[in-house]
Amino acid sequence: MDLRWLDAPDDDVRRELPTVPEHEPPPWVPTRRRLLVRLNAVILVWTLFIVVFDTGLDVDIRGDGTLEADDVRTLIITLVVSIVWTAASVALWRWSRKASTPVRLRRARRALTARANEFRAEAWWRDSFKAIVTAHSAGVREYPRFVGEGVEFGTVRLRMPRTRPRSYVCVSLASPLPHLVLDAVENDGVRSGLPENLAERQRLSLEGDFDRIFRAYAPRGYARDALYVLTPDVMATLADHARAFDVEIIEDRAVFFRAERRRWDDPALWREVDAILTHVAPRLRERSLRYTDERVAGQVAVEIAESLVSGTAGVSAWRPHAPVVGPEGRQLRSWTPRHGWWANVRVVSSFMVGTAVYGIPVFFGVVTLLGIFDGR
Repeated sequence: MDLRWLDAPDDDVRRELPTVPEHEPPPWVPTRRRLLVRLNAVILVWTLFIVVFDTGLDVDIRGDGTLEADDVRTLIITLVVSIVWTAASVALWRWSRKASTPVRLRRARRALTARANEFRAEAWWRDSFKAIVTAHSAGVREYPRFVGEGVEFGTVRLRMPRTRPRSYVCVSLASPLPHLVLDAVENDGVRSGLPENLAERQRLSLEGDFDRIFRAYAPRGYARDALYVLTPDVMATLADHARAFDVEIIEDRAVFFRAERRRWDDPALWREVDAILTHVAPRLRERSLRYTDERVAGQVAVEIAESLVSGTAGVSAWRPHAPVVGPEGRQLRSWTPRHGWWANVRVVSSFMVGTAVYGIPVFFGVVTLLGIFDGR
């Protein structure tokens, strides 16, 4: 990997800023400027509510329902202040969407590094691939995201509580493989680092000492197929160059991921991606090129040979033209505590908090204003 831009002088990076696309982080990811905007909005709403409510009490109790000159003056001043404050809040919101110079330089460094290695920096507002690392979420944002021919990598962020960003590398394979998961022991904490729980009966034993590095899972009945893909040389390569990453092979993709605290201006991350793309991905592509699921009609070796001899349409080589994996091998049995009833609790909690912070003062403020002008 060409990593010269990660530590290039700031002046050199500034000169390249006009050529670098600007991408914002996901809207649900808090930044200092966004927190300031939200704090300002809360103070604005509650200040206006307190002033209007106090004026309403003054009219009802001390003025006996009569709107006096002092009350009108207070309401006019409040209206003027609210207009000015709202305009300032809009300006503050626009300012919050602009990154500070250090942040822009940091983003530019990684975008220039991607370009130097023939990748494109492209943020994505939803999941560009299906895997357990993007499943069961109310929102997915891949940011930053770097895309090349048959490969993408970056950070995937889920709009869910108690979830950390995960760095990932997603590479295309030559053809579909059974659904396989390798749970890296090195990145485990108190529990597995996987975002989902996998049924233990799907676990299979690997040869040699690889069980100490990865816990492997395959659909029931596909253990031999998994071992055909995860040969000793493939596992040795994984142990040498991706032992800290969980790995999921799903359909015609291999996804490497782990919870990450580092940013993409760290050269070590780029070197790890380079190791995966250089050493691991080619071996997995080679195994996928040689695999066919003979449980599927038309993909049995004898049938393929007969088709080649007879020249049957759809078979032009020693493997099917469009190989597929049988239904039983396409999906591991898994579950996660972060969906189902928990998702409903999260939605209800968010609604209640939003109502308490914004809805209550707005509602009672409007009611109080109507009561003031109605004389009641």
